[in-house]
Amino acid sequence: MVDAKDGRAGLVKVLFRLERDLSGWPPLNIEGLWAKEINESEYMLCNVPFYVRGIANGDVVSVVEERGERFFENVVREGGHGTIRVLLKRTEQLDDVLEKLEGFRCGIEVAEPRLLAIDVQVETSLAALLEFLDAEEAAARLGYEVGCKSW
Repeated sequence: MVDAKDGRAGLVKVLFRLERDLSGWPPLNIEGLWAKEINESEYMLCNVPFYVRGIANGDVVSVVEERGERFFENVVREGGHGTIRVLLKRTEQLDDVLEKLEGFRCGIEVAEPRLLAIDVQVETSLAALLEFLDAEEAAARLGYEVGCKSW
């Protein structure tokens, strides 16, 4: 499958159903993650989730097909990555925070100017990253949560 619009040749979407909390979070009912087909029912995730909990980039998941769409069934094996989500207090902080995060050797995806998803990899300076996030949270510049732990 080719998605010519953004150049993700060979990748397909795996859909994850989301449950909203009492405050209405997350703002979506379904999150789609790019994945590479391993076989007919297993896919390796190729991007960082913004809303799904317990899932990380590189995980292999099984799917069930419904009306031509692939929906997440369960995790077959973990890929060794973790996920941290960051919500900035102000959109003006984005460039500064992205610049600081570059030094931690992690992958970063931006959903909107205030919502970031961090791919914690083996190479990531985890202790330093958490120290930075804790300091920024204490200064009321951002909030963060661990969406999936690999450490």
